[in-house]
Amino acid sequence: MIDKTSVTRRVIDLVAMAHDASHYLLRPTAVMTPSSIDQVAALLADASRDSTPVTFRSGGTSLSGQGVTDQLLVDTRAAFRGIEVLDGGERVRVQPGATVRQVNSRLARYGRKLGPDPASEIACTIGGVIATEDSRWFEIGNELREERNEKGTVR
Repeated sequence: MIDKTSVTRRVIDLVAMAHDASHYLLRPTAVMTPSSIDQVAALLADASRDSTPVTFRSGGTSLSGQGVTDQLLVDTRAAFRGIEVLDGGERVRVQPGATVRQVNSRLARYGRKLGPDPASEIACTIGGVIATEDSRWFEIGNELREERNEKGTVR
């Protein structure tokens, strides 16, 4: 079930989310800010059933308009910022709302970082990096690629 408090249709909120770093200006019909994976799953089930297009947004740093829509916009920045460094910095598990800079700050303790070093690292998020295939920057690993391709999901 979708928590109605996580959805806004207030004009000021829609206008605020109508642009990213590109020249595109598309006002969404609604903005959802989910607080759990269950809300995201319910949203996707409802959207699929109703044939409602959904656009995910994290940092809003796209120069090509990937972070805007005139349909439903889902903002993942607030509740999905988890970063877990694994295997002494060899791997990292990151949620989509974490910025590249936040991840690199955690990895610095291990002498590691995601690279290269984009000018927007303070704002661009891992969700956007993966969604726009900017993942060429760093090795995501075969396990993640296979899971995304075969199941349509990324953990």
